[in-house]
This record gives sequence, structure tokens and C-alpha cells, in this order.
Amino acid sequence: MKYLILFCFTLLITNCDAQTSPVNVAKEYLSAIDNFDHVKAKKLLILNDNNLKSLQNIKKASDSMTPSERAKYVNNKKIYHFTEEKVSAETAKIIATNNQGAFNVAIVFNLKKVGNKWLINDYTSGF
Repeated sequence: MKYLILFCFTLLITNCDAQTSPVNVAKEYLSAIDNFDHVKAKKLLILNDNNLKSLQNIKKASDSMTPSERAKYVNNKKIYHFTEEKVSAETAKIIATNNQGAFNVAIVFNLKKVGNKWLINDYTSGF
């Protein structure tokens, strides 16, 4: 009986990735970027040329910051508001907005389901 409970618990834990919503993927990606965790951010992307170039540009910009600038950026927690624009079984469009600075920023994420995981196919940002 103990082994059955342990097996069920293990199965539940290992299937948690399958339950991740498109909004949660967008949240995780922005959190990773805002905390300079480029490895985690890369895992949330479909590895196409545009996504890799964008991630490389973000990494270059963060690498050019001084340690004090990086610490200030991380400590200034960003607040995003998420809207599910369109969600189907295989694709989703999520809009994240942030109005903490001089401009309102909107980031539009287009996600695709790959296997049982939602991944970011592309994204654009604008004011």
C-alpha cells in the first residue's frame, strides 16, 4: 500500500509540466529574463532563429551592465498583467503589460504546444 501511494505521488509530481498553462509559461519567461536566468528562459522557447537572436541580444545587454546595475534591476520587481487573447488546444496568444516606467510596455507571446508542454514560438514588444 505504501508503494502504491508513493507511485501515485511520483506520477503526480512528474506530470506537473503537462499542466503548465500558456500564461504560466509567459510568467516564467519574464521572471527568468528579469532575474538574468538565461538558461531557464531558453528552456521556455522554441529554438528558432528569431528566439535565439532575441535571447542573445538580451544576454548581451545584461552582460554589459555593471554588478550594481544588475542588482538594482533585479531588486526593482516588475509587475506584469497577463491577458489570454486566444487559446486553443495547440496555440495561444498571451499579452503581458507593464506600466512601471515612463512607458506602457506590451509583450505579445505566441505559444505552441510541443508534446505536452507550452513553449514560446515568438514574441514582440512595443510601447
